[in-house]
Amino acid sequence: MTNSELELWNRIKAFQFDKPDVQLTFAKRLARENRISENFANEIIDEYRKFLFLCCVSREPVSPSPLVDQAWHLHLTYTRSYWTDLCGNTLGRSLHHDPTEGGAAEDKKFKVLYLRTLQLYESYFSSPAPDDIWPSRDAGPETNEIEKGGFWTFSKPAFSSGRRKNRASLLALILASLLFGCSASASSGLLILIILLVLGVVIYLIWRQNRNSTGYGGSCCGSAGCGGGGSHDNSDGSDGGDGGGSGCSSGCSSGCGGGGD
Repeated sequence: MTNSELELWNRIKAFQFDKPDVQLTFAKRLARENRISENFANEIIDEYRKFLFLCCVSREPVSPSPLVDQAWHLHLTYTRSYWTDLCGNTLGRSLHHDPTEGGAAEDKKFKVLYLRTLQLYESYFSSPAPDDIWPSRDAGPETNEIEKGGFWTFSKPAFSSGRRKNRASLLALILASLLFGCSASASSGLLILIILLVLGVVIYLIWRQNRNSTGYGGSCCGSAGCGGGGSHDNSDGSDGGDGGGSGCSSGCSSGCGGGGD
């Protein structure tokens, strides 16, 4: 690392996600929302810090792992912490979240970005990224399922709450109809078997829909990373200081506190 990069990394390491005496800390919330242990959540946060650093030294976009992306998503909801404390006071520039636009071309693009991010990670931190947080070096991030500390983490279903309610209502209607028929012919074990079969089919269809819609689509920081080395000009023509890329604009002031673009 150069002296300026080392100073940046020290600022990121010293960044505090929580105010003093907070009961529901950032790590606890990350653990609760992803059904993982708090210790593992803290490990993810450490990797999120490294990802932030890579965003600011890379000359091209860098892509997080699914779990690091979860920490990033959560931090974006802490608008004052993210835009003022992190972007303004720690990084000295805005760091935008650019999600995938979907499709095969985007999948390929983010796979390449992810693999390059892992290479950049190793070059700066002198060791490979941990597999339990940065999985599948060869295939890129395609799933958000991990096992750690006795917990499983799954991506949230992609279908809307309205569709979930419709599915639940349909399932309830099917079960109610079958149970009514079973009660009318209590002697028939065939109806019980039919109930179990239909229930199994419905659960399988819902599970398959979730499975097909929860693949990791990819995301990256900014449109071209924060840049590394040299200097760059901001959109207003002023000098942006250290950097070199165009993805992270300089100087996220207190006006960013609302979490704008």
